[in-house]
Amino acid sequence: MNGLPGWLAEIPGEQPYPPVFATVSGAHLYGFPSADSDVDLRGARLLPVAEVAGLRHGPETLERTWTRDGVEVDLVTHDLAKFARLLLNRNGYVLEQLLSPLVVAPPGRGLRGRCGKRPHGASGSAERTSLTANVR
Repeated sequence: MNGLPGWLAEIPGEQPYPPVFATVSGAHLYGFPSADSDVDLRGARLLPVAEVAGLRHGPETLERTWTRDGVEVDLVTHDLAKFARLLLNRNGYVLEQLLSPLVVAPPGRGLRGRCGKRPHGASGSAERTSLTANVR
Protein backbone atom coordinates (compact mmCIF):
# COMPACT_ATOMS: atom_id res chain seq x y z
CA MET A 1 0.00 0.00 0.00
CA ASN A 2 2.12 2.90 -1.32
CA GLY A 3 5.20 2.00 0.72
CA LEU A 4 3.20 1.73 3.93
CA PRO A 5 3.77 -1.18 6.33
CA GLY A 6 1.66 -4.27 5.57
CA TRP A 7 0.64 -4.60 9.22
CA LEU A 8 -1.45 -1.40 9.05
CA ALA A 9 -4.47 -3.45 8.00
CA GLU A 10 -4.32 -5.31 11.34
CA ILE A 11 -4.54 -2.19 13.51
CA PRO A 12 -8.27 -1.32 13.21
CA GLY A 13 -9.29 -4.84 14.23
CA GLU A 14 -6.99 -4.72 17.27
CA GLN A 15 -8.84 -1.76 18.80
CA PRO A 16 -11.48 -2.07 21.56
CA TYR A 17 -14.38 -1.20 19.23
CA PRO A 18 -15.10 -2.60 15.74
CA PRO A 19 -14.13 -0.28 12.90
CA VAL A 20 -16.65 1.05 10.43
CA PHE A 21 -13.70 2.09 8.26
CA ALA A 22 -10.10 3.30 8.59
CA THR A 23 -7.95 5.26 6.14
CA VAL A 24 -4.49 6.80 6.00
CA SER A 25 -4.25 10.57 6.31
CA GLY A 26 -1.46 13.10 6.68
CA ALA A 27 1.83 13.15 4.75
CA HIS A 28 1.22 9.75 3.13
CA LEU A 29 -2.14 10.86 1.76
CA TYR A 30 -0.78 14.20 0.57
CA GLY A 31 2.10 12.48 -1.25
CA PHE A 32 5.10 13.83 0.63
CA PRO A 33 6.05 11.33 3.36
CA SER A 34 9.65 11.35 4.52
CA ALA A 35 11.66 8.43 5.86
CA ASP A 36 10.74 9.43 9.40
CA SER A 37 7.07 10.32 8.78
CA ASP A 38 4.55 8.87 11.17
CA VAL A 39 1.49 7.06 9.83
CA ASP A 40 -1.78 8.83 10.54
CA LEU A 41 -4.76 6.48 10.69
CA ARG A 42 -8.23 7.98 10.90
CA GLY A 43 -11.66 6.42 10.94
CA ALA A 44 -14.98 5.68 12.56
CA ARG A 45 -15.97 2.89 14.90
CA LEU A 46 -19.11 1.33 16.28
CA LEU A 47 -19.97 1.51 19.96
CA PRO A 48 -21.96 -1.34 21.53
CA VAL A 49 -25.67 -0.66 22.11
CA ALA A 50 -25.14 -0.51 25.89
CA GLU A 51 -22.68 2.36 25.41
CA VAL A 52 -25.02 4.26 23.10
CA ALA A 53 -28.41 3.71 24.75
CA GLY A 54 -27.27 3.14 28.33
CA LEU A 55 -26.68 5.55 31.17
CA ARG A 56 -22.99 5.87 30.33
CA HIS A 57 -22.07 6.77 26.78
CA GLY A 58 -18.89 5.32 25.33
CA PRO A 59 -16.04 7.56 24.19
CA GLU A 60 -16.81 9.78 21.20
CA THR A 61 -13.14 10.04 20.23
CA LEU A 62 -10.23 7.70 20.88
CA GLU A 63 -6.66 8.83 20.27
CA ARG A 64 -3.62 6.61 20.51
CA THR A 65 0.02 7.08 19.48
CA TRP A 66 2.63 4.31 19.61
CA THR A 67 5.61 2.91 17.74
CA ARG A 68 5.53 -0.40 15.89
CA ASP A 69 8.56 -1.79 14.06
CA GLY A 70 10.19 1.64 14.22
CA VAL A 71 7.17 3.42 12.70
CA GLU A 72 5.18 5.89 14.77
CA VAL A 73 1.44 5.31 14.39
CA ASP A 74 -1.10 8.00 15.24
CA LEU A 75 -4.65 6.62 15.41
CA VAL A 76 -7.76 8.76 15.87
CA THR A 77 -11.23 7.24 15.62
CA HIS A 78 -14.66 8.69 16.26
CA ASP A 79 -17.85 6.98 17.30
CA LEU A 80 -20.07 6.66 14.22
CA ALA A 81 -22.62 9.14 15.64
CA LYS A 82 -19.95 11.81 16.18
CA PHE A 83 -18.47 11.10 12.76
CA ALA A 84 -21.91 11.62 11.18
CA ARG A 85 -22.39 14.90 13.09
CA LEU A 86 -19.02 16.16 11.88
CA LEU A 87 -19.87 15.16 8.32
CA LEU A 88 -23.27 16.87 8.46
CA ASN A 89 -21.54 20.03 9.67
CA ARG A 90 -19.41 20.02 6.50
CA ASN A 91 -16.22 19.12 8.32
CA GLY A 92 -13.48 18.70 5.71
CA TYR A 93 -11.41 16.59 8.11
CA VAL A 94 -13.92 13.71 8.02
CA LEU A 95 -14.71 14.14 4.33
CA GLU A 96 -10.99 13.69 3.61
CA GLN A 97 -11.12 10.41 5.53
CA LEU A 98 -14.06 9.11 3.53
CA LEU A 99 -12.44 10.02 0.22
CA SER A 100 -8.91 8.82 1.01
CA PRO A 101 -7.70 6.24 -1.54
CA LEU A 102 -5.43 4.73 1.16
CA VAL A 103 -8.00 2.42 2.76
CA VAL A 104 -6.84 0.27 5.67
CA ALA A 105 -10.24 -1.11 6.75
CA PRO A 106 -12.90 -0.96 4.02
CA PRO A 107 -16.28 0.50 5.00
CA GLY A 108 -18.47 -2.03 6.73
CA ARG A 109 -15.84 -4.74 7.19
CA GLY A 110 -16.00 -4.42 10.98
CA LEU A 111 -19.80 -4.52 10.93
CA ARG A 112 -20.23 -7.92 9.31
CA GLY A 113 -21.63 -10.43 11.75
CA ARG A 114 -22.56 -7.70 14.23
CA CYS A 115 -25.82 -6.61 12.64
CA GLY A 116 -29.15 -8.23 13.40
CA LYS A 117 -30.16 -11.42 11.66
CA ARG A 118 -33.27 -11.90 9.56
CA PRO A 119 -36.24 -13.44 11.37
CA HIS A 120 -36.72 -17.14 10.69
CA GLY A 121 -38.50 -17.71 7.43
CA ALA A 122 -38.13 -14.13 6.19
CA SER A 123 -36.75 -13.76 2.71
CA GLY A 124 -34.58 -10.81 1.84
CA SER A 125 -37.10 -9.33 -0.59
CA ALA A 126 -40.04 -9.68 1.79
CA GLU A 127 -38.03 -8.06 4.54
CA ARG A 128 -37.05 -5.14 2.31
CA THR A 129 -40.65 -4.69 1.23
CA SER A 130 -41.94 -4.59 4.79
CA LEU A 131 -39.21 -2.18 5.88
CA THR A 132 -39.98 0.06 2.94
CA ALA A 133 -43.69 -0.05 3.72
CA ASN A 134 -43.02 1.03 7.31
CA VAL A 135 -40.92 3.99 6.20
CA ARG A 136 -43.55 5.47 3.89
